[in-house]
Amino acid sequence: MDRVLIVNGNEDESTLIAEGLLRAGIHSLVVTSALEARVALNKERFRLALVNLELRDLDAFGFIDTAREALGGTPTILTTAFPDTQTVARAASHGFQSVIAKPFQISLLIQRIQSLTSENL
Repeated sequence: MDRVLIVNGNEDESTLIAEGLLRAGIHSLVVTSALEARVALNKERFRLALVNLELRDLDAFGFIDTAREALGGTPTILTTAFPDTQTVARAASHGFQSVIAKPFQISLLIQRIQSLTSENL
């Protein structure tokens, strides 16, 4: 339960995020599709799920709807390059606790992770 699950169809972007988190002492698992994320969630509980809006097989909203039971109470953050009010409202209605606009500083992500998981630290 110490790792962050990074669900993002862009492997290069995911790797950069994972490396930045690791420099802050936060371990992660990178997956590139909703299907891979579901498999990971069935094997392990995560500290938080960081989900990009666009995935290889579903969008983030489809993923969270299909993975709700497997996620349990795991906090979720949506990342998107299009953080318009409709997307933010839709994210909230689907259960995302936070939305981060891309590009973002890794320090902002770390602050959000710490804020959403403070009871787990």
